[in-house]
Amino acid sequence: MLAASEWVPLVVDRSESRIEVDVKATVGSFVGHLADYDLDVEVDPIEKRINSATLSFKFSDVETGEEKRDKHMHKWQETEKFPDVSFILRRLESTADGRYNASGQLAFHGQTQAIQFPVSVLQEGEEYLIEGEAVVDTQLFGLPIIRMFLALKVDPLVTVRMTVRGTVAEPK
Repeated sequence: MLAASEWVPLVVDRSESRIEVDVKATVGSFVGHLADYDLDVEVDPIEKRINSATLSFKFSDVETGEEKRDKHMHKWQETEKFPDVSFILRRLESTADGRYNASGQLAFHGQTQAIQFPVSVLQEGEEYLIEGEAVVDTQLFGLPIIRMFLALKVDPLVTVRMTVRGTVAEPK
């Protein structure tokens, strides 16, 4: 049995979780899917709170389903030079509507920036559902706007969507 305010890891169900990057363009908008990642979340199941969360992955694991587009994306992002991406949650504050504002540090393309975005956290027994959506301006990370043929443009604001399902780890 857990004592009050005991932090325990969340065991992420990868088959029910996903992280996606939605990219808008004049022509050819697409969604990139994160094929592999490390996500460490600690929760207090008694107080129904998240204590900490850290996400890390290799940018090369973002896949759009189109090899040529992936190759161009990795060239633009300089994946060989900047292979790692991470997010560290610094604060999770409740809002009047029962959701939360997540604040943390995003390290991407050799730059680290503070970001803030809304999340929802639902708990039923030992199971958690965490959903969030962050808009990231790639220009803040030193990346150029992609333009082709004067009229075609990729929006530098990308939307990262995350759905995480997990279960409280069994106490040892």
